[in-house]
Amino acid sequence: MADDDSSAGSESEVSSNGEEIEHDEAVEGRRQARMLRKVLTRLEGSVLRAWRKAFDAEGDGRINEFQFVRLCRQVKFLGDPYLVFRFLDDDASGELTLEEVHKEQNDLWAAFVDFCAENFAGSLDMIQKLNGAGERRVSAKHFQEGLHRYGWTGGYELLLFDAVDLGGDGFIESGDLKWLDIQQKRAKIKRTARQRAMRDRKKQTWDPKLVMETLADFKKHLRRTYGSYLRAWRLVLSPNDSVTVSRTQFLTACSALGFKDAGKVLWRAFGRDELSPISLDFLDPESAEVLAHFQQLVQQLGGVSAAFRVFDKKDVKRIKMPEFISTLNSLDASLPAKQLFYGLDTDANGRLEIEDFKFLEKHPCSFIPLLQGSSRTAPSMNNEFEFMLSLVSVLRHGLPWFGDRTAGARAGI
Repeated sequence: MADDDSSAGSESEVSSNGEEIEHDEAVEGRRQARMLRKVLTRLEGSVLRAWRKAFDAEGDGRINEFQFVRLCRQVKFLGDPYLVFRFLDDDASGELTLEEVHKEQNDLWAAFVDFCAENFAGSLDMIQKLNGAGERRVSAKHFQEGLHRYGWTGGYELLLFDAVDLGGDGFIESGDLKWLDIQQKRAKIKRTARQRAMRDRKKQTWDPKLVMETLADFKKHLRRTYGSYLRAWRLVLSPNDSVTVSRTQFLTACSALGFKDAGKVLWRAFGRDELSPISLDFLDPESAEVLAHFQQLVQQLGGVSAAFRVFDKKDVKRIKMPEFISTLNSLDASLPAKQLFYGLDTDANGRLEIEDFKFLEKHPCSFIPLLQGSSRTAPSMNNEFEFMLSLVSVLRHGLPWFGDRTAGARAGI
């Protein structure tokens, strides 16, 4: 494989008038990088072999500037290794890979490693298959013939043989193929992870019981942590008080709540596709109904500011829980005052201020349409599982559903 300049770093920049101006340092860096490749080729036969033997002996795939400079001095490179490093490190990562030193030979090696991983189970398997005579080592002749036999079409077999035979004794043994064993271990880990993911995905897709159990656990966590679904919705799921939450926003919130792996399962429970958002009624229809009733009450009182003054009887610009509960009970005793207070008091300071009411102004009447379904009652359910399945079935069709509270209580939601 001929030495080339395909791996050279960026050496020019375009000025405002479109003319390319080569920098003196880039020109010199290019020249010295070419000189280094020639030195390595003369010493080891190829840049690839020199890289594997000297520069990346531990197989990390990359070296830093200190290592590069030290090794350049060991091979008695007469140029400026710091200049060459800066030139080759065109992504400014502070490290060099074989691709940056010699892209063509890097691509050849990468293709060869993939080929070996596909055709041989490990180092011993490769030795046995290429040799064919029961020997524990492979000669250059057997190596070349064996690669052709198993379908290698990338060429440069002798260059590859020398890159593997780092001992230089003319034979490849199992110790020269440790990289293949490492590659196979990585591939096995990836295959196992992929198979596990496929099993989990299949289980999530076809096991409605898992979906229901995950949803129940999620709601239990929200209720235990935040006191109410409304407060959990406003603090974690929709911290900007948006009426709807996208799939991406929901998965991010699930991750923050410790439900990262269950996020997609929960989204499936809501019956939504990737582009359709959810609203509070998907999480808890009863909370959405309560909020809708309260929003309607606020509008009947003349809006947020007027309603706040009704609750703030002492005109102190803040409302404590007893005062809120007393006033709300006098206005509409059917509403759960304590639940609403916790839902409005997102900063948990024990009092409400005008700002705690203002999120209702962001989307005027946004929750009111939910009341249209509040007259519907839940069908009679024999057990918790049937109740949950019915709920999800309705939600999958995008319909808010408000069942009777006793059925919800029996199901624990």
